Amino acid sequence: MLVIFPEQTTVPYKMGKGRPGAFRFIVGKPQSPLPVLCLGLDYRPRGFLRRTSLTIRIGELKYLTPDRDPEEFLHECMHEIASLTNLIYPFEFKKSKLENFEESEVESVI
Repeated sequence: MLVIFPEQTTVPYKMGKGRPGAFRFIVGKPQSPLPVLCLGLDYRPRGFLRRTSLTIRIGELKYLTPDRDPEEFLHECMHEIASLTNLIYPFEFKKSKLENFEESEVESVI
């Protein structure tokens, strides 16, 4: 089991933008379906010098299949994580510049 925090940084009490770099590096393009489980960590401060209350919600098991785009899959997971943490994920899905560049190279070769 491997745990990834997709924002790759701390964003207290709101959703940060999911960064696909580490996710793509770790999962790549899997040969077989890769199970992914989204967790929602809901932190509630209890006051000065008191421990924070933590609620963990577990989403449905999903599979990243070889035919799926990892960045688009991560974006869908970020929306699920937001709903599990009672937050809003305000970011839109955009293909990475590298991926757009690779597609235009393939089209120009054809």
